[in-house]
Amino acid sequence: MDTLFHGAMSFYIARYQEGRTWPEAFGFREPPYTEFFLSERPRLDIQFRWFDRVVPLNVQIDGTDLRDLPATFTLQFDGLEFKPKGELNLPQTFEIPGLETLEKQDSEFRLIAHDSATRQAREVSSDTDTDLTLSAKSGGGSFCLYASRYTPAQRLVLGSKYLSHVTNGILRTVLLLRYVGEPWEDRRSKIIAALEKGEFDSEEQRRLAAHFRFSEAIQARFKTLHRDAYKQFQEAAELLQPLVLEKKPTLEDAVLMYRACRALVEIWLRQDSIPNAGQLGETLGAVAHTIKESDPENADFQRMWADAVLLNAGIHVKLGDKPRAATELRENVATLQHLNELLPSAQRRIAYLQALTSAIEQAAQWEIADAVPLKQWKAALAEEVGDKTAEELTHSRSRDELPRWLEPADPGGWPTRSIKSAGLRYSLRIPKNWSSEFEVRGTSKEVEHLYYGKRDAEWLIVSFMDQANAESDMTNWVGPFLAMSGFPVLIKLDPLPKLRQWTYLGKLPGVAKKLVADEAHAYTGLAEYTEGKMPILGRMYIVMARRKTFAWKVSLSFETACFEGMPEDRVYSQDHVRAGAILGALRLGEARKASRSFIKP
Repeated sequence: MDTLFHGAMSFYIARYQEGRTWPEAFGFREPPYTEFFLSERPRLDIQFRWFDRVVPLNVQIDGTDLRDLPATFTLQFDGLEFKPKGELNLPQTFEIPGLETLEKQDSEFRLIAHDSATRQAREVSSDTDTDLTLSAKSGGGSFCLYASRYTPAQRLVLGSKYLSHVTNGILRTVLLLRYVGEPWEDRRSKIIAALEKGEFDSEEQRRLAAHFRFSEAIQARFKTLHRDAYKQFQEAAELLQPLVLEKKPTLEDAVLMYRACRALVEIWLRQDSIPNAGQLGETLGAVAHTIKESDPENADFQRMWADAVLLNAGIHVKLGDKPRAATELRENVATLQHLNELLPSAQRRIAYLQALTSAIEQAAQWEIADAVPLKQWKAALAEEVGDKTAEELTHSRSRDELPRWLEPADPGGWPTRSIKSAGLRYSLRIPKNWSSEFEVRGTSKEVEHLYYGKRDAEWLIVSFMDQANAESDMTNWVGPFLAMSGFPVLIKLDPLPKLRQWTYLGKLPGVAKKLVADEAHAYTGLAEYTEGKMPILGRMYIVMARRKTFAWKVSLSFETACFEGMPEDRVYSQDHVRAGAILGALRLGEARKASRSFIKP
C-alpha cells in the first residue's frame, strides 16, 4: 500500500492459547475457549488491522472426509468509506486496490514473526517452512496475492525469462500461482486401502483414517443409519487408541477420540438402553481420565473429564447407583471451580455457575442432597450472583413445565402479527416490522419457510417433514449442521455467525403436550454476527416436534441486548418474553393425510 496516504494493512496470526493468545499491547479481543472446545475449528485466531479498524477473520470449517485441508479464514471488504481516528488521517475505502494500483504503488507483503517473550520482531526468510497463502475473490474470479513458500516446480518457473521481468512481487505471485498452482492430492483411496488392510504407514495415515471413519459416522447418523454410525464411531475410537492412550496425545487426537466415545454412549442413551450406556460410560470415563492425567495443565483435557463425569452421573442415577452419581457430580463442580480459580474469565465463570446451578437442581431431582455439599454450593452461587438470582436459577422446574420462552407473552414495544401456513400446517406470530413474505426452499425430505427481519440476526425458519421416522433421533435435525458448519441451521450469510453459547434442553414432555406431539426437543443459544463495523449478538431458539410421521423444526433468532453471563431475570425480561410473543403462539396442524402440494402457503 501507499503507506504515506493509506497506511499499511496487517493480518495478525496467532495460535490460540486461552487467556493469552494476544499481547495486551495489540488491543485485540481474546477469543473465548467456547469457540474451540470439542470443535473442529483450527486453533488459530486471525485479526485484520488497518489504522484503528480491527476485524476478526471468520473461520471456515473443513467439511472434507479426511479433514486435511489447510486452516482457512475469510474477510469481506465492503467497499464503504471510513474515517480513521486522527486529524492527519484521510478517509479510506475498505477495499484492497486493484493489481495495477498495487503495482504502481510498489506495494508488497512482508511476513513478520513476533516473539511475545522477548518482544522482538523479525522478517521471515523465503526458505521458511510456514505455509501461508493470501487469496482474493472478486466477482467470479479468484487469485493468490501472496505465498510464503513455493514448490520446486514453482521456483523453477519463477526463474523463467518472462517472470524475471515482473518486478512487483504481488503481480509476480498472481501470475505464477494462476498457472502453476499448489498440487492437491486426494488421499481417500490410500486411506480406504489402509483401512481394508488394517495397516498404516504412519501415525498421520492412522489419524486420517480415524477422521475418515468419524466423518462416515456423522453422515450415517444424519441418515438415521444408527447401526452403521455405531460401528464407524467405534472404529474411529479404536484407530485413535495408540495415539491417545499409549502416549501423550495431541489436543486434536484427544478431542476426536473423546467425541467418538461420547457418541457411542449417546446412541445407547437415545435408545433408553441404560445398562449398555453404563458400560460404554465406563470406557468414556477411563478415556477422559487418561487424557486428563496425560497433561493435568491442559484446560481442555480437564473439561473433557468434567463432561464425562457429569454424563456418567446421570447414567448411574438411572442404574440406581446414587452414591457414585453423587461423587461424579461433586467432581464435575470441583473441576470447573478449579479452572475458574486458576484463570478467571467470563467464560470460565459462566461454566462454573452453570455447573453449580445444574448440580443444585440435580441433587434435588436425584435425591442425593445428603451426599453432596449442597449448602456450600448454594452459598457459593449466592455469593456470585446474589440471593434473589440464585433462587431463580435453582428454582426446580419440572420437565413437564414449558421453557419460559415458550410461554405466551405480549411485551411492550414488540408488536407482532399472526402468520400461518395450511401447507406446512403451522401458525405463530412474527414481529410487525418483519416481512410476512417468506422464502421457500426444500429437499425431497423437507420444506422450509424463511422469514426475515431488518438485521442479519433477525430470522425465523419453519421446517416441515411429512414422512418422519418415529424411530429416528430428532437431534439429527441439528447436530450434523453444527458438526459440518459450526452453526445449527442453514442460513444465507457469509460469513456464518460465530456460535457463542449453545445448550440442548433435552426431550421436553411439557412442550410435547402443549404442541399435541409425540415428542419435542429444544435448544437455546447466542451467536455473534458480523454486520458493518460492529459485531452484534443474536439470541437463538429452536423447538422441534413430531406427531406421527409429521415433524416440525422452528428456529428463531433476533438481536439481543444481553451479553453472556447476564442474570436470568434480565435475559427473561429482554429476550425470553419477546420469544414468547412469537413462539408462545405456535400451533401445529393435525396429522391428516400428507399432500404432495404442501409447498403452497
